[in-house]
Amino acid sequence: MDGLHRAWIAERAGEVVLSCAVIREVSTPLVPLPVEWKDICVYAPGHNPREEDKRDFRFTSADAVRQVVGEFSGSVTEENFRYFLYRDLEVLGSAGIRAIDDPIELANEEDAIES
Repeated sequence: MDGLHRAWIAERAGEVVLSCAVIREVSTPLVPLPVEWKDICVYAPGHNPREEDKRDFRFTSADAVRQVVGEFSGSVTEENFRYFLYRDLEVLGSAGIRAIDDPIELANEEDAIES
């Protein structure tokens, strides 16, 4: 489920082949809650959503993370709990969490909406 936005962007960019990894029996749940397609908005470059509108978080506090993922309880704080469980994928070429003002390039600008 994570990374579905990448599949959407790849399709808009004309990609016809998509490779996916299926990972089973994961003990830690995804940080964002699933959404429905009707809840998805595409923003035009420079019209980024507010941080609180980007996703619905599973955990609403550091304490909620600690209750589910106890082995990290000493490291989770109120400042980092929303992104604590995101993985560092730099070794795979990821630049990490994009800044709110980093645009996503779309092959077709009419796919974007104004916020």
